[in-house]
Amino acid sequence: MQNTPSIGHILEMPDLQVDALCTDQDGYLSFLSVWGRDTATQELLARLTLPANETASLVQGFNLRLDCKSSTSTNKILVIPDLLEKTFSRTFGRTKFGSINNLWLYDSRAVKADKANHTALIVLRDFGNIQSLAQLPQHPEFGNCLQQLTSISPVPILEHWAPVAFKAACELEMVSLHTSYLGKALCAEIALKESVFQHRISELICNGTLTVNA
Repeated sequence: MQNTPSIGHILEMPDLQVDALCTDQDGYLSFLSVWGRDTATQELLARLTLPANETASLVQGFNLRLDCKSSTSTNKILVIPDLLEKTFSRTFGRTKFGSINNLWLYDSRAVKADKANHTALIVLRDFGNIQSLAQLPQHPEFGNCLQQLTSISPVPILEHWAPVAFKAACELEMVSLHTSYLGKALCAEIALKESVFQHRISELICNGTLTVNA
């Protein structure tokens, strides 16, 4: 889309540029990719740890500015720093601007599912053709979603059951796509309600939809 921004800016830290950002349905950060000098990315990490009463603190979130050809918008992004993991995906040293880093911040469930609470976050590359949950099975990396569902399920899921079980979870509104503000990241969250999901799987077994034989 021509009106889709390719770069965003954190108003509190103008030296950083955002090229991907996703939030959950409540506005909390689930994935962020920022570029900046090493000093700027380190400052961001430091400000996310400062107490809320500190002027420079970002522990309660930050403001994302998106500049499109026809408009400019500002969105409040909420954060829970203790739940975020960090990765420096790329570093370019000795540029004329100094050392440049690409920092990723993301929900820790993207690397380690919360099996106790039956929740997981799957970060996929956004190819621009997934607009709804119904289209998610078309994604080349959809197998990652099935693997995570099997991992966090409160009941055993055979490999050939996974697509049907995933569809059932979607119908029960236990799968959601996070809001993507910009960039090529697509976040899908699975949050299974134990008793409800168990009951649906039992129904699918009893009516013959799920069988032992593939």
